[in-house]
Amino acid sequence: IPLANFPKQFEVEGNFIYVNVPEANHVAVIDRRKKAVVATWPVEAAKGNIPMGFDRARHRLFIGCEPGKLAVLDSGTGKQIAVVDIAPEPDGVYYDAKRRSIYASCGAGSLDVVRQVDADHYEFAGRVATAKGAATSLFVPEWEEVFVAVPQREGQGAELRTYKVNPK
Repeated sequence: IPLANFPKQFEVEGNFIYVNVPEANHVAVIDRRKKAVVATWPVEAAKGNIPMGFDRARHRLFIGCEPGKLAVLDSGTGKQIAVVDIAPEPDGVYYDAKRRSIYASCGAGSLDVVRQVDADHYEFAGRVATAKGAATSLFVPEWEEVFVAVPQREGQGAELRTYKVNPK
């Protein structure tokens, strides 16, 4: 299925695939039955839309952008619902349905938490220091943990760090 440029992260819901295309600064919506792009939604909040998380129950896509923005889009219409400031260089974005929280691992050196007040309202909830360049991550809801990969750099060894999410 041809896209405008190199794709990054994607999410699947039913017959649709939502694909971040950072160079085009949009989300491509693919209909799996038609095997074609049926819409492109501009990411108005910022550039560099790479990581993506998804709240399927409320039909919200969470998109990490540069220079440190979290855009919230309606997955039915593509309309931008909200924008929240986060740290620069987001690389992982995950939705925690149990806590109604979004976790963004950012290469600037933090794991940022955004709280979902309701489907249309979001607020920055906190920042946990990680390490410069530590952006690759994985959230495992069953374990209530976020794993963050720290790259080897001058004065810093490579490691995998584990962060327990707030049990509330």
